[in-house]
Amino acid sequence: MIIIKTKLVFFGFFECIDDYEVAKALFDAASDYLRQNGLKSIRGPANPSLNHTCAVLYEGYFQEPVYMMPYNPKYYIELIENYGFKKAKDLYAFYLSVANKPNQKYIELSKKIAKKYNITLRNLSKKHFKRDLEILWGIYSKAWADNWGFVPPTKEEFFYLSNDMKNLVSSELVIIAEKDGIPCAYSAIIPDFNYILKKAKGSITPLNLVSIMSALPKIDNYRLITLGILPEYRKLGIDLLLYLKSFEVVEKRNGKGGELSWTLEDNDKINKAILSMNAEHYKTYRIYEKIL
Repeated sequence: MIIIKTKLVFFGFFECIDDYEVAKALFDAASDYLRQNGLKSIRGPANPSLNHTCAVLYEGYFQEPVYMMPYNPKYYIELIENYGFKKAKDLYAFYLSVANKPNQKYIELSKKIAKKYNITLRNLSKKHFKRDLEILWGIYSKAWADNWGFVPPTKEEFFYLSNDMKNLVSSELVIIAEKDGIPCAYSAIIPDFNYILKKAKGSITPLNLVSIMSALPKIDNYRLITLGILPEYRKLGIDLLLYLKSFEVVEKRNGKGGELSWTLEDNDKINKAILSMNAEHYKTYRIYEKIL
């Protein structure tokens, strides 16, 4: 559990059989402990924060889960709601197929934006990996600072989470935008490693490692895991440049498309921009909250 200054606690890593009495016992134990320590409300699931996997899948069970996004039995919703949890916020996931080419007007507009504001795009440098991670951490921490539920990661946490990707994610999948040579935004795409995990039946061992690595080029589905812009650069159209470049990279790698996830349900500006790129809102996740 994570405790923050508002006396709000995140719960996470919820696993339960389809038995309300079992779920109730878990929630009762947690609630009693929190009340004894003067805490006022509980929110989740967050595993352990919104920087990691979070929420429960609420709509979209007809689709397979994408890497680092949660999947749960549908009865979880009933177990959580029966205990008195109410919706705190929905999170949206979109899917964009490479068959849905970007509108030509957006391509022309992106060229004008880049020229007018002197914006250039470059890839993450593996040679200067630590330097670029510093840049990404700085942008990530500031770009989401005012977002609902955001808990800023420490530098050590961000580096720990990112280092695992160094040898698995191609540098072309992480795009850094610079204005007048100053980094101001970035986007990151990851392959849907669930393809490999499924092939390996969830078990990665030294015996199957070679076959797993050989399967990496066969992944054709991706996830746009993050896109952040420093507040002072948000009205320049940099998001359009990053969306188009991300699309271009996936298409170049012979991908079939990818998931854009997640966004807050009330982030109308971002959600409308994603839909305007011909993406489909195909999954909804839910975070719950209960006053103790």
